[in-house]
Amino acid sequence: MEPVTPKLLEQLRDLRQRLPHNGRVVAMRHKNWIGHQRMDVQLRRLEESIRKLSERQIDPALEVLNGFEYWNLKYSMDRWTWRREDTPSWLQKPLKWWNRERIEILEFASNRIREMIEELEGEKHSIPQPIAVRYLPPAPDVPFDSSPPPDWLAMFVPSQVLSICIEEHNARCDICYVDFEPPRLAEEDSETDDENNKDDSDTLLQLPCQHVLHEECLNLIDGNLCPVCRTQSRDRPDLDNAGDD
Repeated sequence: MEPVTPKLLEQLRDLRQRLPHNGRVVAMRHKNWIGHQRMDVQLRRLEESIRKLSERQIDPALEVLNGFEYWNLKYSMDRWTWRREDTPSWLQKPLKWWNRERIEILEFASNRIREMIEELEGEKHSIPQPIAVRYLPPAPDVPFDSSPPPDWLAMFVPSQVLSICIEEHNARCDICYVDFEPPRLAEEDSETDDENNKDDSDTLLQLPCQHVLHEECLNLIDGNLCPVCRTQSRDRPDLDNAGDD
């Protein structure tokens, strides 16, 4: 998952540079405070809020952008609509002409912020689901983060689950701090019945950030963040229902 906040900050800087009629002030509302500010000043404050967020979490960024869209942009457009409706019909056209620059600013900023929100929502939906994996000790003279060679894989009980090699000092769950159990060696099962010759290693999940955890432990964690690096991993509903499959 690519960092979220640097891209948003770049998009906001580009938006500020392209604002039309930047000298005009527009209405805004922040919590219980109502006032007027230039749009570029409002966007700078939005940038400050974005900088405080974690780089790899989409949900907090969406919350900030949606709040800005509602309080700073939608409120101003609604305020213009209310004012126009309360104005006699013969004054509505001159009023619209007088405020045309403010309307252009709001429409321009609103469209761009909406595009940023939709882009973030698309990235959120494209986050891959965790995949089931099986832990193997690293093969000699083979990089630990590579796929195990066929001859090394053949030494263990066969499994339909993807096998990955993890360095021994990292081969533990960062939630329960219990070391991962490797599968049995194939030669240990050579004299057993076929129905007992099955993989009984730990059930593990590899998150999109590549951290590996016990599936049972991960299902006990609230939220959708990796407990190791705090990268957003998957939507909360999927996490809650993971134990029902």
